[in-house]
Amino acid sequence: GLPISLKDSFNVPGYDSTIGYISYIGNKDTRVQSNLVTLLLDLGANFHAKTNIPQTLMTADSENNVFGRTLNPNKLSMGAGGSSGGEGALVRLQGSAIGVGTDIAGSIRIPALVNGTYGLKPSINRL
Repeated sequence: GLPISLKDSFNVPGYDSTIGYISYIGNKDTRVQSNLVTLLLDLGANFHAKTNIPQTLMTADSENNVFGRTLNPNKLSMGAGGSSGGEGALVRLQGSAIGVGTDIAGSIRIPALVNGTYGLKPSINRL
C-alpha cells in the first residue's frame, strides 16, 4: 500500500496518541482506532510514522514536551508550523508520500506554506 504518515492526534492501535501531553505516554487506550485510520487501512494504506504536533493542537508551531519542536527542513532556525507541522516537514523531506492532518484554523495550510509543500483542506463530507 501507499506509505502514509499520520498526525499524532489519530488513534492507531498499539501506538500512543499523546497530543503533546507527557501524562498520555503509555496511558491512553491504544485499542481504540480512529475512523479515518480504519478507512485508510481498508483501502490498503501502509502507515509508517506518526508526526509531531503542538500540545493540544492549539498553536501554529509544532512543539510539545513529549517530542520537542519540529524544525522547518528548509531553514532549521524556524519552525514547521502547526498544528500539522510534523506532517508538513516529513512530506517536504520526502519521508512520506502523503501526510494526513487536520485543519480547523490553518493546521494544514500553515505547514504547507512554511515548508513549501501542498496542502488540501476539502469541504466537509467531500472525502
